[in-house]
Amino acid sequence: MLCLVKIMDKQRLNNILSAFFFKPKKIIFLHDKRYSNKSDISGIKNVLKLKLPSSTVEFVEYDSRNIDSIIRTCTGVTHKNPICYFDITGAGEFSAIGAY
Repeated sequence: MLCLVKIMDKQRLNNILSAFFFKPKKIIFLHDKRYSNKSDISGIKNVLKLKLPSSTVEFVEYDSRNIDSIIRTCTGVTHKNPICYFDITGAGEFSAIGAY
């Protein structure tokens, strides 16, 4: 898999499971800064660097309460990464609809 886009989940383990299963070359996490903190992001980066050292990890902020922000963010990601797959399992309903 070339690129996995994951909408961050509040449960830390859920954020990394799909990356472990699919082993993508690039992993992009979409996160709302109101619900994620530096510790969560740092922990995810460290675990993925250890377990998937050849994968690139990026974090992109979006506003999970604004459907236009969700759509703009997802569109921007897909324009930069035309072959990507979305994991929306950890997303709230609003984020999942916007990503769809």
